[in-house]
Amino acid sequence: MMREKIKTSILSILVIISIILTTQIWFNVSIEGIFIMPKKSQTPSDVFITEYDKINLLKPNRIVVNLGETGMHTILFNKVEGNTDNAFGDASVYERILDETESVLKKYMNRDAVETIEKHTMKKLDTLRNERNIELIFENHLDSEIVSSILDIPQEMFQDIKLIDSVIISSVDNKLYINDIENNSIYEYEFKKFETAFPRIINLTENLQNPYGVFLNEAYPELYSPKVVIPISMNSYKMPILSAKKETDTQDTAGSIEHIVSKFFDFNTVRSITDKNGTTIYTDGQGKSVRIEKSGVIEYIKYDTEVNAGRIISKSQAVKIGTDFINQHLGFPEGTYIASIQESFQNGKHIGYNIGFKYSFLKTPIILNSDMENNPIEIKIVGDEVKSYKRFVRILESTQDLKEIKSPTEVLNTLFRNINTQIGIEKTTVQNIYLGYYEFEDDENKLMMMPVWIVEVEQERQNQSTKSQYIINAETNDILKY
Repeated sequence: MMREKIKTSILSILVIISIILTTQIWFNVSIEGIFIMPKKSQTPSDVFITEYDKINLLKPNRIVVNLGETGMHTILFNKVEGNTDNAFGDASVYERILDETESVLKKYMNRDAVETIEKHTMKKLDTLRNERNIELIFENHLDSEIVSSILDIPQEMFQDIKLIDSVIISSVDNKLYINDIENNSIYEYEFKKFETAFPRIINLTENLQNPYGVFLNEAYPELYSPKVVIPISMNSYKMPILSAKKETDTQDTAGSIEHIVSKFFDFNTVRSITDKNGTTIYTDGQGKSVRIEKSGVIEYIKYDTEVNAGRIISKSQAVKIGTDFINQHLGFPEGTYIASIQESFQNGKHIGYNIGFKYSFLKTPIILNSDMENNPIEIKIVGDEVKSYKRFVRILESTQDLKEIKSPTEVLNTLFRNINTQIGIEKTTVQNIYLGYYEFEDDENKLMMMPVWIVEVEQERQNQSTKSQYIINAETNDILKY
């Protein structure tokens, strides 16, 4: 009798094990404490966007709702979902403004809809900020040709506008304004008919009691540019530390490298060489190579690119070629935007364009501690071909480690105390201040991102003007780099 019970128990255990193993095999399920299925290696195509919508390249970094004669301004940032204690307002309002702005530009920026276009001096900006409107501010100025191409707006509608610093849409009349930073002018567009949701959106913003801000140039025009706007109160605002991982560093590093290189040419036919610093160069033997550094930098080069007669292209065509190439070769991090577009020359002749991209984590710019910190993604177009493509990208995740952020007022006080100790500086003007993430290594040599304040300044020494950037720890107020 006892033997039968033992047999029955053993049989039951075997049946249970059989069910567990079947579940594990067929459904790839890990059963904690019993069996752990090996996780599939994450490759860049799993975490980056390979069909990036070009409209995202134009998104502003800051939206300000100007509330009219009260002189009050509400600052909106795109915030983390679920974070109700935010110094920068509601994310749903932010996205609604973006959608409505895109709709307005596409619908009304054409010859049939525009009544008149008038040019003003920059003094007009002060007047507009005392009216009821919505202002979209871009950290990196937008080239009007690129905006025209991506939004399918006739280029003639931008007249002489070169670099768009901000767009202001009125809620009380049929007008839209574009701030051209290169011509130092405000362009006023009056429409024949103008129906938008902005009056309701502004009322909604007031009802939500979003935090107020102030443009510092209104009080101190000699110290601050018109772009500097800060919240009056941070309300114990907190930001998480981010964990970071190299794009080339996954659970299966060898598999990841093969995946990366095979995006450019057949990995089975490549030859490779590794130097003493750990940098490996892969070549297909036909004029193309991919260089991968230990730091995570990936660089593709096509050596035989030439400028053929009749193959000179426009900026908008270059952006299309560049974005299509990146979409097909590892993709974009979410939050990528155009940072710069520069013409390239050879022997005094135009040969193409160099395009730089930056990216952000939930609208907060990422600053990498490297030679590529200004543009983590760079692509060079010669003629109508990609000559080189370089990227230094991290895979980012939020942690539970929240840091309380110092107010911008405290940060600016620290900045000017430091500047006052420097010799030879005759004048300092703050051009911009905004939050970002800056890379560092923790005590276990793991890559992390800390919240920082980024302050851009222009300084005069002996009649020479220089621009620099201060990176300040947003929790401790320590200056990390300048």
